[in-house]
Amino acid sequence: YHHLGADILVGLVGVHVVANLAYQFAKGDNPIGAMVSGRKPADAYADQPAATGGSPVTAFVCLAAAAAIVFGGIKAFGGLL
Repeated sequence: YHHLGADILVGLVGVHVVANLAYQFAKGDNPIGAMVSGRKPADAYADQPAATGGSPVTAFVCLAAAAAIVFGGIKAFGGLL
């Protein structure tokens, strides 16, 4: 299972890289620069309302779900916790 998990992860990383390159060159967006600098020009979002904080309960549920997915995946593919 461990090797299968690694192959799946490599495939997902490949999909991520291809998607970012597609946004970079096909759509003219700059996600790679934004990831490196941590900033994105605001003009692309000028017509959007200001972001507001979400619910702490929702944040905790998302965190718990992410932890369950990560640790469940490690356990399912034979890793040690």
